[in-house]
This record gives sequence, structure tokens and C-alpha cells, in this order.
Amino acid sequence: MESSVFTYDEIHSKDYRWRDMTGKILFTIFSQTFPLGNADNSSVWKITEEDDEYGNLDVDVKALRQLTDENQKRFRVPVDFVYKPLLSFDEVKAYLETLDKEGEEAREGEETRKGEKYDCFFFVFLTYSTPEYANTFNEEKLHFNDRTLEKGIVPQAKILDEIKKLKVVVGKPKIFLIQADDLGLLGEKQYIKGPTFVPETVIMKIPQDADRLIIKSTIPQIIANLDETGFLRAATKRPSFLIQAFIETLLENNNRKLSEREDLFTLSTCINGKIARMVKESKHRRSGDMYVPLVTSTLTKSLYL
Repeated sequence: MESSVFTYDEIHSKDYRWRDMTGKILFTIFSQTFPLGNADNSSVWKITEEDDEYGNLDVDVKALRQLTDENQKRFRVPVDFVYKPLLSFDEVKAYLETLDKEGEEAREGEETRKGEKYDCFFFVFLTYSTPEYANTFNEEKLHFNDRTLEKGIVPQAKILDEIKKLKVVVGKPKIFLIQADDLGLLGEKQYIKGPTFVPETVIMKIPQDADRLIIKSTIPQIIANLDETGFLRAATKRPSFLIQAFIETLLENNNRKLSEREDLFTLSTCINGKIARMVKESKHRRSGDMYVPLVTSTLTKSLYL
């Protein structure tokens, strides 16, 4: 049985380790299908499509579920796919705590621990960014399912801090894909009159924690599904630009010879390049205000999927 404890060679390796016998990837998706404060406006809900197992799924979820299908063996180790729709932030924290609880349950007579079977963690947030009516100068926030805006709209940094607390993820790569639709991009551009002063106390500080890669896009999912006239396409339902580009890039890399594959951080430039082309091809009236995803990396090694 392979140990979950890092060896000297693994600690000093330039690549993140994969345990061939017991190592796995945990791929967790948190999905919020409608924006808080706008739940009755179905035109801005996430686009869904029928799925055999889960019923109607956000098209981003369905695409990622197909990518991680264990039968396809697209990753170097098996993938555990976990789908968590419409959770409150407290429920997200409770789920994260279970990961550490599993890690604390030592197997009798062995060094390995039950919850430490994962060598890599993907945390995917399919949600919305801070709405227009929220404090403009507040830090970036994401939507979770709650009756009140106060508890349902949570600072992104707070979410990352909850995952940082987990012992089971220490020293292992943590990949965050954040598709947080900015609904402001669907309307006319708003211009601020006069000078704007941002109070120093509310400027967002990004925690500089190791072994983390964050790829965040705020381009609304619906943009990927509009035709040239600005109406929803009748036939096809497409994932958001971020999820499309992420999947396409991983599959292209997977089709290369093992010696020619790129690490995930290097691939992020390809992901952004694809998204830039998609935005341009969309010919949306606000395309000039849509930026490629923000990529933040504190990875200390190269991660080859």
C-alpha cells in the first residue's frame, strides 16, 4: 500500500506526485443556477440540458461530468466526481469539513489515512459575481443559495480561506475554476460620473497560499449561446467560454505524446487564448468589456494531468 506521507524525493521533485496505486483526483462542482435577488428572472438563469442521471443540469456541469467520465480515462489517475447544486455557504463549509474528518480516520495498522487518497483537488464554482446593486467598492463576491443577500453573497477570499484550513489538501495542488457570471455585461455599459475613490480598507487582498491555481471568468454563460442577432440559439446549448476552453485545452493536451504534454499552468495561456477568440467571434455589443479569465497561481511545482 502506498503511503500518503510525502517522501524526500517527492518533496523535492519539480512535479506534483501521482500515486499509481492509490492516488486519485477529487473533482467537486458547486453550482448556483440562479442569481440571488433575481430569482424570478429566468432569462439570466444558467442554461440547462437533460442528463441521464441528474435530470436537468447546467450545461457547464454536464460538460465537466463528461470530461471526468471514469470510462474515458482522460486523467492519469481515477477521478471522483462530486456534484453539489444549490448549497448555502454553510453547507459548502460542512462538505469541506467532511474531507478533513475522513483524513482524521486513520486506517488501523497503516500510515495512510482514509481521506488522504487524493493527490489533486478541483473545486469548481459555477455561479454569479456581485450584483450591480451591491457595494461597488466591496471585494469580489460569489453567490450561494440563501434567502438573504447578507448570507448568500460571500467574499471570494473567504471561500478560499475555508479550503486553506483543510489539512488534507496541504502540499497538494488545488485547482479552482470559477465561472461567475457578471450580469452587468448583458446590459448597456454604465459610466461613472466624476472621480471615484476606493477606500483603502476594502481593497481586496488575494491570499498568497501555496499550491493553488485559480482561473476565474465573469463572462456570462449566456453569451456563449447567443447568435449574431443577440438571440438564444434554438438548436445548440453550449457551456460557458471558460468551461469550453478548459475542456478543449485538456483534451488537446491529452492527445499529445506523454513527453510533449504541457503542465496545467502553461496550458492556462492556451485557455485564455481560446476565450479571447470566442469573445471576438461572439460579436456581442459589450465584447470590448469582456476580459479573459484572471489566472492566479501559487503552484510550487508543475502539474501534469
